[in-house]
Amino acid sequence: MRNDNTELIQRILKGDDAAFACLVGKYQKRVHALAWRKIGDFHIAEDITQETFLQVYRKLATLKNPNQFPGWLYVITNRCCLAWLRKKRMQTQPLEEVDITMIEKTSYSRHVAEEQAESAAAAKRELVKNLLSKLKESDRTVITLYYFGEMTYAEIGEFLGVSADTVRIRVRRALQRLKKHELLIQEALGSFQLSPTLTENIMREIPRIKPLPPTGVKPPIVPWAIATSTIVLVVMMLGASNRYLARFQQPYSFDATSEMTIELIEAPIVIDLLAKPDVRNQVGRSGKEIAAVPQNSETLAITQSPNETRVLTQEVQQKNIEICTQNLLVIGSAIRAYQKEQSDLPEWLSDLHPKYLPDANILICPADTSGGKAGYFLNVDPKMPVSYGYEFNPEYRTYKSRQRLVYGDAMPLVRCRHHANDDFQCLNLSLSSKIYESTNVWEYSPQDMYGSSETAITTLEETLEKHPDNVHFYELYPLLVSLYIEVGNEPAVDALIERFKLVMKPNIAGYITLCNMLQVIGRYEDMLAVVKAAERQNPGNIFIPGLFAYIYEKLGDTELAKSYESNADLLHGLIGKPAPDFSAIDLNGDSIALQDYRGKVVLLNFWTMWSSLGLTKMPYLKKVYDTYKDEGFDIIGISLDDDEPKFRNYIQENDIPGRQILDNVAGKNSIARQYAIRGIPATRLIDREGKLITYEAKGMDLKKFVAEALKNESKD
Repeated sequence: MRNDNTELIQRILKGDDAAFACLVGKYQKRVHALAWRKIGDFHIAEDITQETFLQVYRKLATLKNPNQFPGWLYVITNRCCLAWLRKKRMQTQPLEEVDITMIEKTSYSRHVAEEQAESAAAAKRELVKNLLSKLKESDRTVITLYYFGEMTYAEIGEFLGVSADTVRIRVRRALQRLKKHELLIQEALGSFQLSPTLTENIMREIPRIKPLPPTGVKPPIVPWAIATSTIVLVVMMLGASNRYLARFQQPYSFDATSEMTIELIEAPIVIDLLAKPDVRNQVGRSGKEIAAVPQNSETLAITQSPNETRVLTQEVQQKNIEICTQNLLVIGSAIRAYQKEQSDLPEWLSDLHPKYLPDANILICPADTSGGKAGYFLNVDPKMPVSYGYEFNPEYRTYKSRQRLVYGDAMPLVRCRHHANDDFQCLNLSLSSKIYESTNVWEYSPQDMYGSSETAITTLEETLEKHPDNVHFYELYPLLVSLYIEVGNEPAVDALIERFKLVMKPNIAGYITLCNMLQVIGRYEDMLAVVKAAERQNPGNIFIPGLFAYIYEKLGDTELAKSYESNADLLHGLIGKPAPDFSAIDLNGDSIALQDYRGKVVLLNFWTMWSSLGLTKMPYLKKVYDTYKDEGFDIIGISLDDDEPKFRNYIQENDIPGRQILDNVAGKNSIARQYAIRGIPATRLIDREGKLITYEAKGMDLKKFVAEALKNESKD
């Protein structure tokens, strides 16, 4: 294969388009398989496949070694997928700039038309997708490539940068996991056909582009991995996980594509603990633009800086992990010594040096190319270079302490995000001094944290037995449903659902958690009954229309789904226009109105005390508030909680910035409804003249928006 690739590439670089058509025909199915895994839409994956090969044609002369073409192709495919996902996010998130109905028409019209013409194939794809969702990411990838990509073990190994024996083991493990469904998956994946005109469409575009000209006898030595200064692992996905209702990108979509924040579209869901993480912007990321970096059989390329690339062998990478593991264990010992003497955990890891940790080099991971910074900006140590993220720093101490009650000492204490690996994104040191690998959001992989699915079930069940009706523990119920499904104990799922019905409160949090559980097992009719009950108990709740829209879409009633969706979309095109005014009574009993803040830049922060993500954002909001409050910036907190006594206690016990309003008013008078809040937490930034600046200013973007808005003087 390698000699064949070399010959084809040489012919292409000499202008032989027929050779390129041959290369496309040879690799198009495996490229599509990877794109399908990542995007989750069969037809959109065809478009990405086309764009991938056009980029290959443009950049082919930059390939240093033609023998490494499969791995190079893997990189470009990932980049195209990431570009599509970024574009999709920009199109769907700023709801004020995009008409949702137009998004549907432009993004899905072709898909819907084709699905109507081949409904049987679509149903089969959905069934296979659900079956494959039970597999580990690495196993799912090889199964898709093996059956749909029609690749041999050796070819898959060359493509993914692992040995053929490793691929064989993963395929065998996956088939053992699927058991009786093997023939169905083999038949379904083998029967899916790409468009017969795909190669023709690609070749039609070739005359409009030209590959980069060779600079000599050999292609120029331009490392293909140069992109940014951030190390990243791109996790291939069959599609956006739909195992929970909790993490959203699109309006009314409960299909999860993990992001740095948990968007709860029309539903204040506690957390989606098993959504497959997509590294676009999830918790634990730096937020910088990223490049896909794969392994081949010999090397792993890692971007070090915009003008330099460091290439590590797999042996060096493994050695780095070993050194990092030892560093974490030493850090753990130092923390225990500090805790024994100080009767508390340190504020930052830098507090360990020099007394408890004489060697400062221990705080630097050998794979860190960011100059001693943790992977997420709120975890960056303020005192000295530290590669590791410390979970109990002052920004997170309160929230993590409460989370410790839920997960115990198995939860991470210190984390490293500097290792690129197909099987994990983070190396963790637990509070109990154990080392384990996990996804970026560790709550998604309790099996890793506790050692096995069975142990995770036992531990979490024991926790729920102590706190069956505590809303802060609700997130464990849907997680346990998925774990029981994973171990094949379906009767336990039904029993767990009935148990929750006995203890749940008739508020929106309880109903959404129950929907979470039912959605995991695809019981949409039951979900519909739950949402109808929620509507009766919570008339006018702003989340209800979106829930109906999602469920009716799943049940196939697209007209009714669109009706509810349009009913939920109350606010469009408001950027740059006056924000809806409101008046209310704050928690202190004083009147408050948006009009009172004219001349200030105001952030409306919509949150609840039971939304884990909303609480994690508070420390950063407090930082922005403290930085700019003397320059004319203020925050109005608008809570959707329905337990006023508990909310008052929470406000008294925690440092929450800004005046607080309890927005539990039903109907059109709800502030959240006036601002078309589609998820919790959510923000609306308003300028000095009372005009909306942006929806959802997040992370560092919020600080930039505020700083820029404060430069402008009010004309009033």
